[in-house]
Amino acid sequence: MPVPGNDEEFNSYLPTSNTYLNASTGGTVNYLRLGLSVTERNTWDTYVGSTWPPVWTKYTDDSQRTKAITLQKNNLKKEITEFMNLLLIRMATMPDVNETDINTMKLVIQAPKVPRGPINAVPYAGLESFGGARLQARTRTNEDSTRASMHPLADAIEMRYSIGTVAPVTPDAAPLFFISPKALFDFNVGVINGGKTLFAFFRWVNFSNPENNGEWTTVHSATIQA
Repeated sequence: MPVPGNDEEFNSYLPTSNTYLNASTGGTVNYLRLGLSVTERNTWDTYVGSTWPPVWTKYTDDSQRTKAITLQKNNLKKEITEFMNLLLIRMATMPDVNETDINTMKLVIQAPKVPRGPINAVPYAGLESFGGARLQARTRTNEDSTRASMHPLADAIEMRYSIGTVAPVTPDAAPLFFISPKALFDFNVGVINGGKTLFAFFRWVNFSNPENNGEWTTVHSATIQA
């Protein structure tokens, strides 16, 4: 799957992916073998080595975490994820991509498909909350009334969400996101958010042609259980 959306998994992914890009396979540096330029590799390295760590350190320190720090963390995470996901899509198309590349870099390999048109549908979606701040999202198409299902023109389901007391009016007002290649998926938002409300919007997405993404759902919500 693309860059992990969960904060802890995201933080772990950054150094792991960066170390792998700078390692070599068969005598060739991985970032070159996977189609990245030196500039792109350097940007990835800067995000991982110097831009993200101080923000994450403040956010995870109870004495330093403020609304401003939380907003800074969310905005930076969104910026880094958007940058990396575009490169991950390209890496997945490289001719000699291997199983280690896929597992380490979280690449989504797509089988060759005929050109796909726009997704003219909104997913049916629901949220269920469990203990330990775990939530489950279930999405489906209009044709499936009893089981989770992926739209035939979609690569994944995108969830934009926020945590708080006031529901965002639009998906753009929700600063957090999660992308899943499965229609039924679990995610964890941390017990620190226990008792708060998670608000989420969902849509079908097409990785190769974002212009064909589907429309967003209305907002859904669930109370987070610590």
